Amino acid sequence: MWPLRGHVTSLLDAAARGLAGHKEGKQVENSQPYRRRRCTAWVVTVTGACLLLSLGLWRVYRVSSSATKRLHGGLMGAQEQLEWGLTIRDRAAVREALARGADPNQRVADTSAVPPLVWGVNSGSTEILVMLLDAGADPNAASRDGLTALYAAAVDGNSSAAQLLLDHGANADGGEHAHKGVTPLHWAAHKGDNAMVALLLRAGADRRRRDNRGLTAADEARRRGNGELARLIESYGP
Repeated sequence: MWPLRGHVTSLLDAAARGLAGHKEGKQVENSQPYRRRRCTAWVVTVTGACLLLSLGLWRVYRVSSSATKRLHGGLMGAQEQLEWGLTIRDRAAVREALARGADPNQRVADTSAVPPLVWGVNSGSTEILVMLLDAGADPNAASRDGLTALYAAAVDGNSSAAQLLLDHGANADGGEHAHKGVTPLHWAAHKGDNAMVALLLRAGADRRRRDNRGLTAADEARRRGNGELARLIESYGP
């Protein structure tokens, strides 16, 4: 399949030349040669895009097929199964991996050391999140960059996940290792997410806390042109 990459690149290059060719030749747009060239360029572009998509889907299939064979062949360990299940958002695989003894606090083996609970939030599945928390996942576990599950929920605008994490003891301010001093409240203010802002403030998030730039969450909201949200944050609590 990989030789296709060169063909696709050639096709896209041809499309680009076709689209630009009418300028070089100074052809009139309603002329027949121009219309033929433009039509050809778009056909080539669409064909190239379809080939790229097919190649991408083939690679996903190969990876998924290989993992499935390893799993059913008994070659996949519980921890690997947990990571795989979180990656493809497979609730059954996550449930089975935890039943087999997978550690819900063992970081994913990459340069960021992302906790499984962050992947659980990113899966968008409340059921997966509950399974990880019930298995003992630390709601305040952070990656090397200071990313916690509550940060992920704030970034995604996932209020239900945020509430679940807070109910299980997540630090509303993101813990001691907040990346560049940015708290989940900063993120919610940056995104203009009123519901998330209110949820975090009710959970005890510090509205006066400043990031490494010296900005509070209200400052961030105002910087984004959301004066109403900034006033809401500043009016909350003592």
